[in-house]
Amino acid sequence: MNHEVKLKVLLGVVLLSVCFLLKSQNQQIADSVYLLYKKHNIEDSLRLSLLRSLAINSPNQDSVFKFSNKLLHLSKKLSATSYEGYANLLLGVNYRFRGNLEKSLEYLIESARIAERGDMPGLLGEAYTEISASYTSNGDVRNALRYSNMAIDIFRETDKKQELAISLMNVGYVYYTIDNLDTALLYFNEAEPYFEEMGFNLGAAYTIGNRALVYWKRGDLEKAKNGLSKALEMLEPYGDLYGMSDFYVQLGSVFLDEGNIQEAIDNTSIGLEMALTEDLKEQARDASLTLYQLYKGEKEYRKALEYQTQYIALKDSIQDQETTQQLADIRTAYEVGQKQIEVDLANQQKENRQILAIALGVIAILAAGFFVNFYLAYQKRKKFSQKLEALNATKDKFFSIVSHDLRGPVSAFNGISTLIKGYLEQKAYDELEEVSEEISKSSNSLSELLDNLLSWAVQQQGNVPYNPVPVDVNEIVNTTVQIFETTAKAKQIAIENKIGRPLYINSDKDTTMTIFRNLVGNAFKFTSQGGKVWIEAETKDDQVHVMVRDTGIGMSQKQVDKLFQMRENRSYGTDGETGLGLGLQLVQEFVTMNKGTITVESIEGEGSTFIVSLTAPDMKEILKEL
Repeated sequence: MNHEVKLKVLLGVVLLSVCFLLKSQNQQIADSVYLLYKKHNIEDSLRLSLLRSLAINSPNQDSVFKFSNKLLHLSKKLSATSYEGYANLLLGVNYRFRGNLEKSLEYLIESARIAERGDMPGLLGEAYTEISASYTSNGDVRNALRYSNMAIDIFRETDKKQELAISLMNVGYVYYTIDNLDTALLYFNEAEPYFEEMGFNLGAAYTIGNRALVYWKRGDLEKAKNGLSKALEMLEPYGDLYGMSDFYVQLGSVFLDEGNIQEAIDNTSIGLEMALTEDLKEQARDASLTLYQLYKGEKEYRKALEYQTQYIALKDSIQDQETTQQLADIRTAYEVGQKQIEVDLANQQKENRQILAIALGVIAILAAGFFVNFYLAYQKRKKFSQKLEALNATKDKFFSIVSHDLRGPVSAFNGISTLIKGYLEQKAYDELEEVSEEISKSSNSLSELLDNLLSWAVQQQGNVPYNPVPVDVNEIVNTTVQIFETTAKAKQIAIENKIGRPLYINSDKDTTMTIFRNLVGNAFKFTSQGGKVWIEAETKDDQVHVMVRDTGIGMSQKQVDKLFQMRENRSYGTDGETGLGLGLQLVQEFVTMNKGTITVESIEGEGSTFIVSLTAPDMKEILKEL
């Protein structure tokens, strides 16, 4: 990899995002490398190098994700530690771009752990830089500065000028986000000479753009516009859509402050289009919010609703600060191995043990006379306590589901009410017909959630009717396919029932319908546009095996193992759909009720198959029914 490409790979945090995930990559290099990679007679060591090159030069995030995963699997198989650390780094950055900050930190922390264990300071510095970027994306200034400064210390010691310049820019941007503008300028100004010394125009462009943002916050709109325009002009030859998207959105905000509404709309729209092209959820979220406010101010309520709906979906698909903060507090301190924290913790534990030993001695003396009575009372209360804990757990799950999953549809209804009010004020009664589609979408979303909530609640009480009879699974699947035809068209996903013949199972019809409705809905949630969902079946002995297959994003074995648990952390579909695993928990409980089993086969990046196995009835019973 030449000097320029290497610098582009390293230029990565916040506004200086890792450029190997952008379209500025050399597509010709990627094509040439791929042809070589497909040959069967190359050595494993060369294949590792080719996979890394493909991940760096691939033109879109899906390709980066695919080749980074292949690099990770092969490096683990060959015990190639340096490649394994770099694969984790690539995946961590990729997940941050997709808005999944929890997964981003998980991979970046693993990269840092490998680098620390293998004495690889360069990789460790890059991992710290990207961890800082994930915290910055989530507004966690304390941890963002902590890891940026750790990266700077490493790069100063190793005399890595380009990496040092990038980290300095990162720290400057963090200070910009908290309005510490003088300090931000100090870091930008320190970084700039390094970029000039290397003749690296891409880094210089970001320096100029970042400095322009400081001018904007200081109220100098003219300098801000000039600086952002110059930065965009410098970035255009590189095709750096990440930086250009962000700067266009920021330029739109500057024009908004200036009162130039049309320029604000035009520039923000350009930034949004670039962000959606690269699946840059943070920029797309901010641009959607700005356009919603602009069009609402202009009383163009239909467009305002469109961008508000888009903003809500994007905002909900990026994990909240509480989730990321929990991961930061628990995992980073342990996984990355901050020695001083461990020493302080050990000292504190030693003091606590001494205090605890004294306290236990006193308590043991006082408790000796009451132990028998306490034990008898404990046994009486134990059963009551277990029931109470179960009820509390059920209550907590319900509150978590209602507070998270009802928020999106309810917010959409709020936006629709604003739109209706605007049309009524304008007496644009014909336009009200367009609102019906949005109401229908939100109603369907609420209806599906409430169906699952009610089914789950009844199941928890043990009151679900169970009437096993011979049921034609082909008929149930046909009904399910019809339910999802509208969703399939909207998301441009092909759906097909490949059973094609009467095939009977012995089950309760209502709960069986719920099983396949949730499995097909789950497949749609995690399948991108242009994908496919289909249902097949086969018989073996006295069992009918029904397979719900998709070409979606797939899962790791770790995810499969936790699949049927109700989660406090939400999962996100390909269009930002959210859920807590309630539907899949219902599936498992209803399959068990029908004396069946469910298994899952999945490959990351390729798709998943859910296999429901139920008992076939006696054919004589079927003939009686007919």
